[in-house]
Amino acid sequence: MNILLSTEPIYAYFGFVYFGFFVLFVFMVIKFFQIAKDVHYMRFRFDSLIRRVEELKNIEELKNKEELKNKEE
Repeated sequence: MNILLSTEPIYAYFGFVYFGFFVLFVFMVIKFFQIAKDVHYMRFRFDSLIRRVEELKNIEELKNKEELKNKEE
């Protein structure tokens, strides 16, 4: 006889417990992939932000060099 489909109360209780663990596992897997997607997106945004800051630093350095050249002339 299948324990999970049994009419005896203790086995029915085990069936509910197993089903609850299964639902919890599915929920945890879904949440894991959502968090992984968000972390990947945040890393992409952070990398683009770092690139932008480096570009701005390079622009500032070029401006400073031009100002020094203009002052020397």
